[in-house]
Amino acid sequence: MNFEYTKQTLETRKELLSKAQKQYDEITAKINAAEAGAAGAREVVAETEKLRNERKSLFASLLSMGKTVFEGGKVKELDDAIAAKRDDADRAADILAAQSELLERLHSERVELAHKMNKLSELLLISQHEMFVAEMEQTHIPEYLKAAEEFARASAKLAGYGKAAAIMCSNLHEKGIRTATHVYGNLIPAHTVDLRIDSFNFQKREDGSYIGVFDVSEQIEQYSNEAMENAQKSISTH
Repeated sequence: MNFEYTKQTLETRKELLSKAQKQYDEITAKINAAEAGAAGAREVVAETEKLRNERKSLFASLLSMGKTVFEGGKVKELDDAIAAKRDDADRAADILAAQSELLERLHSERVELAHKMNKLSELLLISQHEMFVAEMEQTHIPEYLKAAEEFARASAKLAGYGKAAAIMCSNLHEKGIRTATHVYGNLIPAHTVDLRIDSFNFQKREDGSYIGVFDVSEQIEQYSNEAMENAQKSISTH
C-alpha cells in the first residue's frame, strides 16, 4: 500500500467532510434565521385572521337575527380595522410565501448535504483503516522484522553453541567419559527460525522463501565452529 497516497487520500477526505460540515452549519443557520425573521409577519397574519374571524362571527349573529344590512356599528369598526391592516397583511402573506419557498429549498439542500456527509464519513472511516494498515506496513512490520532478524541471529548463535556442546558431549561418550553437566543443544539443530505471525501478510519472496522465516543454517555452522575453536584454544593455553 502506497503510504503517501493513502495519507493524502485521508487528508483530502477530512477536508471534504469538514467543508461539507461547514456548509451544513451555514444552511442550518440560514434556516434558523428564515424561521425567526418571519415571526413579525406571522403575527400580522394572525391578527388579521383574528379580526376576520370576529367579523364572520358577527355576520353569523346578525344573520341569525334576520338582519339584511351589515353596515355601521361594530361591523364598520371591524371593516376599518381589517382595511387598515390590509396592506400589512398582504405584505406579510408575501413574506410567509417567500419564507416557505426558501425553507423548502434550504431543507432540500440540507438533506442532500446530509447524505453527502454520510458518504464522506464512510469513506473517511475506510481511509482511517487504510492509513492504519499503511502505517503498520511502513513502520511497525519493518520494526518487528528487524527485531525478528536479531532474534533469529541470537537463536542461531545459541543453536550453534548448543551444537558444539552436543559434539563435545558425544566425543566424551565415545571415550567412555560421563559428565554430570546438563546437556544443551542438538547435533542437528533446526536450520530455520519461523517468526511469522498469523493474519499478517508475510508473503513469499522471489527466491521462494517467506518473509519472517530465517534460514540460519550458515550462521549455526559459523557459531558452532567458533565455539569449537574457542574450546580448543582454552585447552591449548593450559
